[in-house]
Amino acid sequence: MATGPYLNPIYSRSQIDNDGRRPESGRKCIVNTARNRKAIEKRIQRNPRVSMRQIVRDMGISDRSVRRIAKTELGLKPYKLQKSELLTEKKTKSYGSEDAENF
Repeated sequence: MATGPYLNPIYSRSQIDNDGRRPESGRKCIVNTARNRKAIEKRIQRNPRVSMRQIVRDMGISDRSVRRIAKTELGLKPYKLQKSELLTEKKTKSYGSEDAENF
C-alpha cells in the first residue's frame, strides 16, 4: 500500500495552518508584491492628489490591482476631496429662512 503526505492523516494535520489551509496554498500574488506596494505608497505620499488612473498608466499594472492595494494593503479611502464654499453664520441662517418661506 502506498503511503505519502496525502494519505497519512497525521502528516496532513501537522501541515495545516490555523485557518485550515495548507501553507502557501492558493494562487500566488504576482502583482501585489512588497515592491509594488511600496511604489504606490511613495507615489501617493509624494502627491496625495494623484489619480489612480495616473498610477495605473505609469506602473503598467491593472487598475483593479492598484485600487485593491491602495484600499486593503495601504488602508486608503476611495474618494476625492472636493472644494466647497465656506459656510458662515450669516449664510447658515439665510438657508434656514429660505426653507421656512417655501413651506
